Amino acid sequence: KLKDYKDKGIPVVFGNARDVFFTKPDVSRRGISYAGMFQLCDDYINGIKQLDKSNLAYGEFGVFDGRTCTLAWQVFSQTLQHFYAFDSFKGILGKAPGEDYFYQTGDYYANKETFLLNFTVAGGQESRLSLVECDFDNSLETPDKHEAVKHQFGVIHIDCDVYPAALHALEFATPHLADNFILLLDDYDSMWGDSSKGEKRALNEW
Repeated sequence: KLKDYKDKGIPVVFGNARDVFFTKPDVSRRGISYAGMFQLCDDYINGIKQLDKSNLAYGEFGVFDGRTCTLAWQVFSQTLQHFYAFDSFKGILGKAPGEDYFYQTGDYYANKETFLLNFTVAGGQESRLSLVECDFDNSLETPDKHEAVKHQFGVIHIDCDVYPAALHALEFATPHLADNFILLLDDYDSMWGDSSKGEKRALNEW
C-alpha cells in the first residue's frame, strides 16, 4: 500500500535498496558505471577551456526518487550552476504501442516529497534546484515550462523509459541546449534494444 502513502505526500525511501550519493563517488572506475559516466562528463566540460560555465545547468527528465540527481549534484556541483528536475510525479503515463509489455502505467512513481528528501539529505541545495512538475504524456511546449528554465543545459539526462515521454523531453530541451552539450540516455537499449520503441526511437526522430 505504498501508493497510499505517496498519494498523501509522505516520503517513501528504500535505504540501501535505493541508496543516494552522499559524497562524490570513487572516480577510479569509469566507463559504463553510473559514477564513471557522470565523471567523464564533468571532465569533458572542464576540458573545454573556452566554454563559459557561468550559465550552465544540469537537466534531468524523469527523476523518480532523486537518486541520479544526488549523483549529479556530487559530480557537477562545482561545474554547473543549477539543477533542473522534471517529472510527472505520477510514474510512467502514456506509452507507444508495444511498450505496455515492458512498462505499466504508474511504474516508477515517486512523489515530490521523496525526491526533495533524498536530494537535500544528500547535501543538495534547494536554492540551486528547480523542480518542474510536468506531464510527459503530453507536449511540454508551454510558455510556463520554458519560462521556468533560466539557464542553458550543459548536460541533459533523459530517463523517461518510454517513447512519447522521451521525445517530448528532447523537443522541450532543444532551445535550452548549450554549445557542446552532453546528452545522456538512461534506457537507450531497453525493451531489447528495439529501435521502434523507447528512448532509441525518440532519439532517431528528434
